[in-house]
Amino acid sequence: MQEVEKEVRQFIKSSLVLILFVPFWIESVHEMLKRII
Repeated sequence: MQEVEKEVRQFIKSSLVLILFVPFWIESVHEMLKRII
């Protein structure tokens, strides 16, 4: 069971990083699109 808990924590951490990162990513993509169009 210890291994599973480790995996779950790792997954939650990476999910949080993604959730934090996505808004910046969307913003920069939006900026790029505005320049192209």
